[in-house]
Amino acid sequence: MTTGTIMRQVAEPPGGLFRRLRERVGRTGWVATSVFGVTALLTVIAILINTNSSATNIVWSLFTLSTVTAVAAFGQSIVILIGGLDLSIPWTMTMSGVFLTAWSGRSVGSGLLALIAVLLLGALAGLVNGLGIVALRVPPVVMTLALNGVLEGAVLIYTNGAPTGNAPHFLISLMNGRSSYGVPDGVWVLVAAALAGIFLMKGTTFGRRVYAVGASPRAAALAGLRVNATIVMVYVISGLSSALAGALLAGFSQQSYLGMGDQYLLPSIAAVVIGGASVLGGRGSYLGTIAGVLLLTSIGLVLSGSSSDATKTVIFGASVLVTALLFNRSRRVQ
Repeated sequence: MTTGTIMRQVAEPPGGLFRRLRERVGRTGWVATSVFGVTALLTVIAILINTNSSATNIVWSLFTLSTVTAVAAFGQSIVILIGGLDLSIPWTMTMSGVFLTAWSGRSVGSGLLALIAVLLLGALAGLVNGLGIVALRVPPVVMTLALNGVLEGAVLIYTNGAPTGNAPHFLISLMNGRSSYGVPDGVWVLVAAALAGIFLMKGTTFGRRVYAVGASPRAAALAGLRVNATIVMVYVISGLSSALAGALLAGFSQQSYLGMGDQYLLPSIAAVVIGGASVLGGRGSYLGTIAGVLLLTSIGLVLSGSSSDATKTVIFGASVLVTALLFNRSRRVQ
């Protein structure tokens, strides 16, 4: 590096440095970095508010509580990448959790078979969504919302309003245990899900096809890509992710209950959007989604540590405002 280059960098105004940084890491990378920064700030606030818990426990709680949402949000993330939306996540998760606890026996083998069965059911639900959207030309919102209602009715009929059984012991240990290093096992699940999701979307041919279809289905078709097959597979993966999230939630709760997936629909969408994805498709990353999930969870930790409703309202409003400002600012970065 020459002396002139160094002098130009030193003399460059802060705005120019930030602009160059944004250009280097890219739009989605800049959004993810910004959201991670806000999450770190909120985590510090949560540590200061929750005086009865250690900083380590709060950090581990942040990651553990984010695991189920992150898994569910992966399916939503890949669907939004093609310009779609999956509203069947709540009762796909509930179906998975309810059937898992009902079919699991006392042995590890029966629990594994039940887990495989509910994952296949989740994939089947996604296949129905995909075929309805591609073959019948039903809009994604209508198709997935209708299937969500069908799954809700099926679960209510099967359980007669009262789910039974407990989650397999290995899932309970996975979501509630700690490794020999003192790290909760749920954290490793989150790390594994993040690495697998990022690799699928960024490091595989299928991931590149998803981005191409989301950016322009017509251009992708002219390039020889099987657009309809890609769309169907995306919804299959979303159904599989939802079923896995429901199974993990059952393991965390140690049992199932009706409507257990209802609270994960809006966070799964919000996390994807906060992470910098475009609702029109073709732009976004799972790393950004993970950042969005952690941000939403950190807001929950801050609010849970505040005893005053007025304080909760102020913190929540400020967090949403900061997030909205960051997202709107990032949209200007090309």
